Amino acid sequence: MDESVTGASFFRIYSMNNKGIPEEQNNGSRNVTNLQGKDELLDLIIKEGIISESEALKADDMRKRDYIKKHHKYAINHSDGRWFTYLPKKNGSGRKRFARTREEDLIDYLYRFYREMYEPYSEKKIPDLYDEWLKYKFIQTNRLNTVHRIDTDYKRYYVNEPLSKKIMSTPLTKLTRFDIKEWGYSLVDKYDLTRRCFGNITVIIKQMYDMLVDKEIISFNPFSGIRFDSRRFRSVVKKPADTQIFYADELEDIIEMSSKLAHETNDETFLGIPILIYSGIRIGEMLALNYEDFDRGRGSVMISKSFCVDDTYEDGKWGKRKYVVSDHLKKNAEAREVAIPDKCFSVVDEIRKMQAVKEGAMPRGQIFMVRTPAVVSHKLYRICDRLHIRRRSPHKLRKTYISTLLNHGADPDFVREQAGHRELQTTFNSYTYSTQRFSEKRRFIESIL
Repeated sequence: MDESVTGASFFRIYSMNNKGIPEEQNNGSRNVTNLQGKDELLDLIIKEGIISESEALKADDMRKRDYIKKHHKYAINHSDGRWFTYLPKKNGSGRKRFARTREEDLIDYLYRFYREMYEPYSEKKIPDLYDEWLKYKFIQTNRLNTVHRIDTDYKRYYVNEPLSKKIMSTPLTKLTRFDIKEWGYSLVDKYDLTRRCFGNITVIIKQMYDMLVDKEIISFNPFSGIRFDSRRFRSVVKKPADTQIFYADELEDIIEMSSKLAHETNDETFLGIPILIYSGIRIGEMLALNYEDFDRGRGSVMISKSFCVDDTYEDGKWGKRKYVVSDHLKKNAEAREVAIPDKCFSVVDEIRKMQAVKEGAMPRGQIFMVRTPAVVSHKLYRICDRLHIRRRSPHKLRKTYISTLLNHGADPDFVREQAGHRELQTTFNSYTYSTQRFSEKRRFIESIL
């Protein structure tokens, strides 16, 4: 027997994974230890005389203790002639005391206990974990429409994407950073992705690793250490202002046409458009408004609800999408009070009068009753067509509102609060445009130069 192959040196050889690479050197991926087959290997080494049985037992004990150390968070103590510790209950609530007369019996039991708990995950692939992770994600977001969007990305970029074949067929714990990076760049190149789109796609694999960390299957998330070169992503070029906002003279015409068409068609939904212009709120927030949300004394409207998608998910299938009034705002933001001009209250009064004169109309709290926000969008497009101006969505009215306030010197943080943004950078980066036509800018340059 080679006397150099004893004790710790044998343990190092014995603890190598199936690829023959010590676990701590496996490209930084830190695979979950795969112990299957190692007991048979130990028997073979003893039979061949490569190592003595006593040395083999020491190595086996070192291997088991090392494995237990990774997973067992309770101390092992000796008292009154017995070795004892605690074990987590299978239902995940609390712990239970466990004892054995001999320390080696306790070690053997703990080893088998954690093998049964953790080893099944060592071979699980993304498809195997997806349903479990989807439930984990819903607990975090509590919004099915967010989960629905993610599920759509999963089907497109994972299940039905040839470039994802390797990461879908390899156990998560055996994917290396190189595998993930190679896959990520291939998607970026194929679909010319922006960084934001790429982030939405990779949230699935990234948070699957987070779930395994939370379950203490692995000790760290390998995805978190990966850096993708920002130069590979498609740059987001800010669109021209005339495609993103309405000009002041257009707004005046839109407000006038909204009132005209509302009375011509006996449809007060047209008057939701001036409310968007005067308040800058989101279309979903406007469609969830009640009359009692308006406070004429304070000159404000309280925004606390949203008209949004209500998804249903049963037996792995999504139901038909519908819109409902929800008691939460976008991204679970806090309710906010928005200052509005007197003109906005006049529009609300006009809506109330129209509803009151309708035959058989019943008093109601919610101002607008529509099936989807698209109803308002189509009304705005109809107005644009009548006025012979470029079609722009109701969201562009919100951008116009924010840009108008900032261009007239409003305090940026006040504008952020009015808009309901968490970050001021969001207000500046995505919602701020010049509200002057090029001819006005040209006259301004002429006046000062």
